[in-house]
Amino acid sequence: MPALACEKLATAGPEVAARARLVQGDLRYFELSELFDLAIVVVKTFAYLITRHDQQWALAAVAAHLRPGACS
Repeated sequence: MPALACEKLATAGPEVAARARLVQGDLRYFELSELFDLAIVVVKTFAYLITRHDQQWALAAVAAHLRPGACS
């Protein structure tokens, strides 16, 4: 999947590529040391978290990266 994402980003053109950053990791446990205004979990990513515990950890990790009043 990372290779496909890189390929699609490359074909999207330099303007799009300049605004994107791909990060590979575990959705349940990540730390980017940044806050964001919006969080989007694409396609079926969340569905791969099959236990409630894993889903809660992922949501907590996403929430920790959102600015107050941000959209998710």
